[in-house]
Amino acid sequence: MAEWVPSEFQTTVLEFLRRRGWSQNELHLQTGISQSVINRWLHEDPRQVVQPTDSTLRRLAPIIGVPHSELMRLAGRVTAEAP
Repeated sequence: MAEWVPSEFQTTVLEFLRRRGWSQNELHLQTGISQSVINRWLHEDPRQVVQPTDSTLRRLAPIIGVPHSELMRLAGRVTAEAP
């Protein structure tokens, strides 16, 4: 089986959790986003991953300190604009 490579969105959230020393449950408590949804965002099996919705990204953005528009891009919900 191939080694898991997280997406940019997964990497951003996982790095935030690592820096803060937070579990997925703590992120749930701070954002009000279901722990099962957070777990599905970060799942290693791509068949199990769910993409975050706009409303969950809006709740997540201020907690992790990443602008909503950047989270949308990282989650693949919008493409980066050309310069």
